[in-house]
Amino acid sequence: MKKFLILLIFVSGYCYSQEPVFNFENDKACKITMKGADTYNKADHIERLMEKMMLSLFSYVDTTNSTGYFIVDNFYKVHEIEKLLNNESEMNFIGSEEIQLTEDFFLEIYMKRGRFKPDEFSSYPPKKIIMGPFNKLTDGLYNKASEIWKKKYTIKQ
Repeated sequence: MKKFLILLIFVSGYCYSQEPVFNFENDKACKITMKGADTYNKADHIERLMEKMMLSLFSYVDTTNSTGYFIVDNFYKVHEIEKLLNNESEMNFIGSEEIQLTEDFFLEIYMKRGRFKPDEFSSYPPKKIIMGPFNKLTDGLYNKASEIWKKKYTIKQ
């Protein structure tokens, strides 16, 4: 029995220590309408909290309309995001909807999270956004954003 428990602890520790990895083809996007995400600091807090809690692989919250865009690997996590938002002071979850994760949409939220304005997208390549201790996730997101940006904005010879 002791050997089984030790093996169980080892296997579960290994599974939970896995770094999240961005997979554009399999991941999903959702749009969440909320109340209270109306300043840069609040939006930044929500983005980082959802990523730190591993509910979202990538998040962007638009302060102009308190709308959050979250890339998740499982839609069950949207319910967890809802619970977390409702537990935050001055925040309220209003509703959510699944949206299609396209290259253009991904590049748009990545650039906005990098604090570029839409009219600057074509002038500046994406900045690497550090996703906490998740190096593979950071690199995967940045590489995908750079690939899309190059395809969209560089002059084809």
